[in-house]
Amino acid sequence: MADEINALAQRAKQRSAAGLTAPLPDATHFPTCWSPPNATEPKLTILTVAAGMPSSYSSCLRTNRRWYAQKHGLEYCEYDAAPTRLPVNFCWHKLIAVQKLLRNSEPRREAIFWMDADALFMDMQKSAVDILSEHPLKDFIFAADYNACDRSSPGKRHALTGPSLTGRCEDTWSRRISGGIFMVRNTPAARARLDYIWTKGADNRRFWADYGSADNVEFERWRVFHSGDFRREAVSIDQTIMNSMRKTYRAGDFVFHHSGGGYEAHAYLSRNASNGNPSKYAS
Repeated sequence: MADEINALAQRAKQRSAAGLTAPLPDATHFPTCWSPPNATEPKLTILTVAAGMPSSYSSCLRTNRRWYAQKHGLEYCEYDAAPTRLPVNFCWHKLIAVQKLLRNSEPRREAIFWMDADALFMDMQKSAVDILSEHPLKDFIFAADYNACDRSSPGKRHALTGPSLTGRCEDTWSRRISGGIFMVRNTPAARARLDYIWTKGADNRRFWADYGSADNVEFERWRVFHSGDFRREAVSIDQTIMNSMRKTYRAGDFVFHHSGGGYEAHAYLSRNASNGNPSKYAS
């Protein structure tokens, strides 16, 4: 295990020395963090960017995460990424927030559990730490995305991966990954990989860039076009382990992620209040 970690760190240094990466900008302020009394040495920190949502949903989100953190002795951090502080496309603020926690030396976080604001814990008994522990040699643990052969697939075509992979669902390496729910360990290689994703996404970080989940596109390009690096550093797990969505969620699943659509309540996106659809946060 030590040899593999050292090799990943060495590759990270080589990417940086070759000018293939630029450091992620430092966040202008530190996320607000909360730890229950039993979180003496938390193995995992839950992190969410929360901004521009209805106050009723913000309260729901915060209560949901604190309940879970209290039960499992975890830290919860929340980052209010107001766009005036860093004028880039909103979806990229997650990388800035994640890197801020990973770089912070006191206390040092072992790993971050990133959750989009439109995701909630549903089964409070299930352990996120157990999911992390099942993949001890991986810096990144991604949940499969919507079109990923879990329970039911909408069969949408994707620009990078083509049609849904009917008949090949047993091949986890063929599954699209989600940038909305993932875990990342605090290692030199992981921090360098986040810098690399930031660098590759330079064209899609414009403040009002309307390119879907631009950060997620760069994670996918890493998986598809640099599959060797991806397999060494990351793993993709079944969607419903921690990323159940509208057409895949069943009672008893760990996390419900109301991904996509209904962004009209979001004050920081260009499509807000554009078509009169009800907000997904209200629902």
